[in-house]
Amino acid sequence: MSAMRVTVSITDGLAKRAEKWKDRYSPSELYQKALEDFVSKKERLVERMKGEPEALERIVERLKMQKEATELDYFRNGESDGLAWAQKADYPEFKHAISISPYELEPHGEYNVEPLFSDRFLSSYFLDRIHENDSWDVYVAGVKRGKTMLSIQGKAYLDGWFEAVRAFWEEVAPKIGN
Repeated sequence: MSAMRVTVSITDGLAKRAEKWKDRYSPSELYQKALEDFVSKKERLVERMKGEPEALERIVERLKMQKEATELDYFRNGESDGLAWAQKADYPEFKHAISISPYELEPHGEYNVEPLFSDRFLSSYFLDRIHENDSWDVYVAGVKRGKTMLSIQGKAYLDGWFEAVRAFWEEVAPKIGN
């Protein structure tokens, strides 16, 4: 039997945890077993769906619609909170809020929210919101490469928040001579 060499990277944390068990497992056997399980599950799913390709298409369409509805709900929540903030904001906060981008697109297609959390005007507002609301963990996908990443819901919420703030500003700016 021929074998293909594969390089596997793991986090430092996992490597440290695995170190104490190194005498009880073979990394090669673990990788083979995990890959075999993964491939087998995928093959079984594909085999089960062969007889019903239109069922898969219907399921995908249903899930897409639900995803869009969920994102719209988060966007609308962001709009509502943004409008409430805008009605109470001070002029310097307003000017600043309409000029910033709350997140950056990372090379891997993820949204890094560090610009917002390090912002001198808005970080305390959003950090207070996180502490007030236990469900805010839905807005954050996790921390990668030392940066806080947004979930799809978090991005939709912030897009709604900033869109409402900017729309409010466009309405009041001409009236205050800006």
